[in-house]
Amino acid sequence: MSELNTQGAFGHSGLRETLTENVGMSSSEADVYLALVQYGKQSMTEIADHSGVPKQRVYDVVDGLRSDGFVEIVDEYPKKAYAVDPAETIEPLIDRLHRAEDELESLYERVEEIEGGISLFKSRASIEKHVREVLDEAEESVYLTIPFSELDTFATDIRAVRERGARVLLVISNLPEAQIGEDAVTIDEQYLDVADRIRGIKSNEEFLLTADRRSAIFWTDVDETRMTSDQQGYRITNPELAFTLDRFLDESIWPLTKPVANRDTDPTYPERYLRMRNCLIDLREATETHPLRSFRVEFEGHDVESREEVTKRGTLVGYHYSPFDRRAYMQLDVNGEGVVTVGGWKATLEDYEARRITIELHEDRRVGNQMDDETARHLESCRTALPETLDGVTIEPVFGFDGFVDRVREMVDTRQGSDSYDQLDELQTFGDRLSRSAASDTSFTNEWIQTDLRCGGHTSHLSRAFGRFDYAPTLVGAFGKPIEDVFLEEFGEYDVFSYGAPTITDAVEFNDGKLMLQETGDLPSLDWATLRGEIGLEMLADAVDGSTVLGIGYWASAPSMPTVWDGIREELWPLLDDPPDRIFVDPADVRQLSTDLLAEGAPALERLDDCAPVTVSANRGETGVFADLGSSTGDERPLVDTVEDARDALGVTRFVGHSPTESAVCGPDGTFRSVVPRVDDPELTTSAGDHFNAGLVLAQHLDLGDGASLVLGNALAGHFVRHGEPPTYDQLGPSSRSTKPSSTNDNGTDFTQRRHEDVRRR
Repeated sequence: MSELNTQGAFGHSGLRETLTENVGMSSSEADVYLALVQYGKQSMTEIADHSGVPKQRVYDVVDGLRSDGFVEIVDEYPKKAYAVDPAETIEPLIDRLHRAEDELESLYERVEEIEGGISLFKSRASIEKHVREVLDEAEESVYLTIPFSELDTFATDIRAVRERGARVLLVISNLPEAQIGEDAVTIDEQYLDVADRIRGIKSNEEFLLTADRRSAIFWTDVDETRMTSDQQGYRITNPELAFTLDRFLDESIWPLTKPVANRDTDPTYPERYLRMRNCLIDLREATETHPLRSFRVEFEGHDVESREEVTKRGTLVGYHYSPFDRRAYMQLDVNGEGVVTVGGWKATLEDYEARRITIELHEDRRVGNQMDDETARHLESCRTALPETLDGVTIEPVFGFDGFVDRVREMVDTRQGSDSYDQLDELQTFGDRLSRSAASDTSFTNEWIQTDLRCGGHTSHLSRAFGRFDYAPTLVGAFGKPIEDVFLEEFGEYDVFSYGAPTITDAVEFNDGKLMLQETGDLPSLDWATLRGEIGLEMLADAVDGSTVLGIGYWASAPSMPTVWDGIREELWPLLDDPPDRIFVDPADVRQLSTDLLAEGAPALERLDDCAPVTVSANRGETGVFADLGSSTGDERPLVDTVEDARDALGVTRFVGHSPTESAVCGPDGTFRSVVPRVDDPELTTSAGDHFNAGLVLAQHLDLGDGASLVLGNALAGHFVRHGEPPTYDQLGPSSRSTKPSSTNDNGTDFTQRRHEDVRRR
């Protein structure tokens, strides 16, 4: 009897044991099969010699192996046999074992790791099973990034989650190039109802699913990108890790995606949210057509300082959201507490952390369709008090000390030909393009077209408005030396005094705001010594003496403006026999000045108020900056409260704040507020704020009262936004005195119009 060769990884005994225990062969069958594998075709006698199996049994063993497919018999004399290629016999067994492994794995509930709450699965069947389990367990919210190739696999399961009432946010990644547009993506119509919000992205992103911010699935290489060695699925039951993954989707992936084209995503209320950003995205759309105070908000969460659990309810008065800013919060007017700030999970800078948010639309009315009771009272007061004409009304304004030349431009969206193009008319869209370019570390290019050339700034805009009322203002500012033609062509009939070169501004008009780029002239270096030295103190006195109002702008463009205010008080005012009754100051965007510079310069405004009552007018952001000089936080309070804080901080007689939705004034007679009408398809938005200020100056001269002054300011600005030029008094006054508040006219107080976007002005 011969012995089998025992060399190899298993050796004879190892191979024999594998065949008997895993393939199902008997001991004799294993010995015979190994002899045939090693020595090839053999007679029965040779098989008996090599295997050690008695010859009389070899015949039966060979027949059994042939029946199982391991051996073939050659029918000759003497009869011989040989082993079938092991690749043909063993490989099917391996496949069967793998299939069995997958089936067993899909049935097996792996015990979670106590420390990490993470379970690993490697078979696709098992991973799909756990994805469906997590989707099925979701009660309130699902956030999912799924490769395009897998959308059909799970579409039914995702749709079922939404149908149960949970909110579904879906990002489709790995989209084909053909489905990626410049501003949106396209998907098959059958998938449009899969989720509440659907966005897409071209880049390769792994499968990531979070449910209720408490559990998650992370599936690597599902799209076979070969970024990893093989597919692996991780089921995550650790709430902290699941929450971190959810925030990654919300703050890092979602802002880089594009919405699905032609899909109606208008929010419907009441609505429940787990994520502050999702809530604010919907509110940003809803507040385009509904007033902020139309929304009632209930949240469950914690007091940030005490960690006490709370459930509170309040009225929405403001919010902060930007796609690329990590901080997002809302401002609520809560009974018994006043205005509080509410952030999302992990909030630290706000008053409260909200873990669940419910939004209700308290009043189903649209901005501009109706006005509140206070605005209606101011409107009626304005119409009653306005004189029939300005005949006999003397106004001699002096405006200084800025000077701007505005090159009005349009951004090109798509060039259609050498002389035709589609206009890019949304500032938000332009900003998104800039952000995507910066995020991808690429250069950004966008064509623009100059459409107009005009004088700009506080001095020019207010002088132009009063010129339309047939008054002759005096201008003192940076108009060039010699005075440039663009100023002489428009204001040459008035008294014009110049101390230096103007600032050149490229003003790009959008429907929702403006972009302004400046080439500064001599305005940034303006101080009292320059003004007195270039124009002369006596000439300044002659220009101002006998005037009824002195208008001054802009502190933001002339950081040393406080020296001008002190110079006016200390040197100019004592020379005047008939000084102005009022001083009007437009600081412009002081957010570009340092807090120290503002704090050092603000007392000069209070000192200037000793000469004549000073009115400061600023937009909401600028108003918040001045309120911050006191003890409050200006951008986290309603406008009516913020103007009070700003007035206290500056120590002036009157402070006016205006925003896209409302304006407010705080003065000696109290604080008043007015809703701002909106204008559809505005003709021009740049300098709307300056024309609002022109209305204020006129209203103050006519002693209309603070509330009525807001209405007249909104009226003048509204006419300008719709027509691209300030109104005459005949266009403004007679219609403003209509006895029916709901009447339609061009005075900007028509609340059947949509509100105009109040933008910072030049």
